[in-house]
Amino acid sequence: MHRRLVPALKPGGHLFLEAYSPDQLTYGTGGPPNAKLLYALEDLREDFSDLEIVELERAEAEIHEGRYHTGLASVVRLVARR
Repeated sequence: MHRRLVPALKPGGHLFLEAYSPDQLTYGTGGPPNAKLLYALEDLREDFSDLEIVELERAEAEIHEGRYHTGLASVVRLVARR
């Protein structure tokens, strides 16, 4: 699915993405319980290799997305430009 996003961007367009990282499995504050549904920095770097990576980081963030997705979480953040 990520590879299909690249051609959808106009030249100079930006992609912003935040997702749970594999480390999220140890936090217990929500997110998919399956590591295959989580994103490592290397995965995103490869998936969006056709874009200019402006920012790519793993971070901890306070998430408040409902009853089962609340608290400190491990996320990856990507900003990329076509």
